[in-house]
This record gives sequence, structure tokens and C-alpha cells, in this order.
Amino acid sequence: MSILDADYAVLECAMPGFVAAVQNCPFADREGADSPLLGLFKAHGGVDMAIPKSHGGKGLSAPALVRAQRALGALSPSLAIAINMHQFSVATLVEMAKASSGVEWMLLQAIAEGQLLVASAFAEGAAGASILEPFLEAQPLGSNFRISGSKKPCSLARSMELITLSIRVPSADGSKLAVALIPADTPGIEVRKFWNSPILAAAESEEVVFDNVLVHEKMISYSGSRDELDQVQLAGFIWFELLLTASYLGIGSRLLEKLLEAPRATSPDLVFVASRLTCSTQALLQLATEFEQAPPDQQSDLLGRILLTRYTTQDLLDAAAARAVEGMGGLRFVMDPEVAYLLAASKALAFHPPSRVSMHDYLARWLRGAPLVLC
Repeated sequence: MSILDADYAVLECAMPGFVAAVQNCPFADREGADSPLLGLFKAHGGVDMAIPKSHGGKGLSAPALVRAQRALGALSPSLAIAINMHQFSVATLVEMAKASSGVEWMLLQAIAEGQLLVASAFAEGAAGASILEPFLEAQPLGSNFRISGSKKPCSLARSMELITLSIRVPSADGSKLAVALIPADTPGIEVRKFWNSPILAAAESEEVVFDNVLVHEKMISYSGSRDELDQVQLAGFIWFELLLTASYLGIGSRLLEKLLEAPRATSPDLVFVASRLTCSTQALLQLATEFEQAPPDQQSDLLGRILLTRYTTQDLLDAAAARAVEGMGGLRFVMDPEVAYLLAASKALAFHPPSRVSMHDYLARWLRGAPLVLC
């Protein structure tokens, strides 16, 4: 029995044959810049897992998507990170469709039918700035908006067919925040090399430049403010943090699988690693279940608890990954490149927004009763 059996079963049900196809691909090829896995993911029908059945998708539940994402992290860390951004973009569109009678539902159906990958050019956050503060500005131009700026890193940069953008739109009352969706082949969009690390290279996290890109006003939806999350932003960030954390727990779970295969692994090593990964995974699944049931006025509190769980998971994953590699022994570390790769990749959870350092004060204020603010 594999510790990932339940997770792989979710993928097999949604994407028959995908797990075996990935496992037949050498690990170095899966994680290389020319990885075939995004193509395999599309070919096996994985793009629409988060799209509701009413919009032509598979409509997986939140706990099922957490399991699917953990399985992706174990199979290919790069693929998991890339698909996490796709799911974040899709979740944003799903939430927009709930509150709108506009084109969002048609776009979701088109994504499902065409198996289209959607990248995300949302803000990454910067020193002294909110994660909700867009780097891209939109200027009105008749019935269009003209967008300029860049996003780096932007996962799926070379394989995206659509891209969602967080933008600032000037108004008489100051800048408004909005979300735009545009085809990736729109004139003025350019992909430039950015990612220089071999770790997570297959996630295609490059720079995407927007040079006077025209977007029709119908493809723009207004969202909340930099200081107050609206329902679209809340749901989007809940999905992002749930599936991001699941992706990295998949990396740790793959290290546990390899520890279980190691002849020199001891019982204390196995229990140390498994207990930390299991506790984090069960907490995430519980939060995913609550997300499905929580009314909108409770989702800000839920996001706060998800962030606390993510930051705790960072510590538990660091300890589990280090102990797993130590338990396998130096010879396995030297002879099996996957081990060192997984150890390095597991560290990247700390680099995704919002960082723990940026959120310490805001989470402390939230714990004392203030509204949750992302930074």
C-alpha cells in the first residue's frame, strides 16, 4: 500500500491513465524545462477538475482537489506548482460567475471544452506593499482598456492559452481593483526568460510583459480593495493556499515513499516523518471540507486558519524532509538525484505569497479580533 493511494485514486478517477503515464516518464524529464507533463495533463482531461459540472467541468469537491494536488506534488513538483496557478485562476472565474450574469460562465465552459490552461498575473507582493496591490495599470480607451506592465514570475508562461490579470483602473475616487481575462496570444504580450534555477523549472515561471495590451471592458470585473477582501478575492486565496500547501505536502510524501523503500530506514525516522505529514494533510482536508460548507461571512476567518495551518506546515515539512533524507543515508543522497531535488523543492513553500514574515502582525491583529488583512 502506498501512503498516496487515496490521492492517486482521485487522479485516476478524474484522469484515467495519467498517473501511470507520468510514472513512466523519467524524473529528470518531468522536471526539466522541456517537460512533457503539461501536455499529458491536458491530454488526460485534467484542466476542468475545478470547474463545476454546471459549466461543463468535472466539479471535484475541495477535499478531492486537495488530494489531487498532493498527488501531483508527489509525481512532479513543477507540475503541481503550475497547475496550482491554473486552479487559482479557474476558482477566481468560478466565483465571479456566481456573482455575475456576464461572460464568466461561457469562459468556464470554453476552458472545460477546449482543455485550456489559464495562467495568473496577480500581484506577488513587495516590501511595504499589499499582495492585493496590482503591478499592472489599465487606462481607459473607448470601450477598451490599455494595460502595461509585467508579471514575474508567472507560471505556465509558455503553455498558457488564457491569462487572468489583477489590475488597477483609475477612477474619480482613486484606483479600483479589477480582474481581467485575456487570450495569451493577444498582441502586446511577450514572454521573457526569468527563471534560472533548475528547481521547479518545468513550472514555466517566466516574465510575462504587457505592452499596451488592449482588453475589452466586458472582459474586466471589478473586485475589492487592497485593504478589504471581497468574496471573489477571499475564495481565490482560500483555493490558492489550500492547493499550494497540498502541493508541497505531496513533495514531502514522495520523500516518505522513498524513505519507506530505503533499507536503512529506522522506525523512529519513519514515524517522525509520517506523523508530521499526516497531521498537516488531515488538517488541510478538514479545512477544505469546512470551505465547502462555510457561508461567505465566515470565509475570512477560514482563510486566517488556513494561513496558520500553511505556516505550521512549512515548519513540519522542513523537519520531515530533512529527517527523511537523513534517514535514507548519504549514499542514497549521492546516487539518487530525485532525493536532493525533492529536498530543495520542499523549501520553496516559504517563498509563496503571502510570506509568514509579512503576515505576522496582521495575523496577530486578526487573532485579537481585527479584520484579516493580506500583505
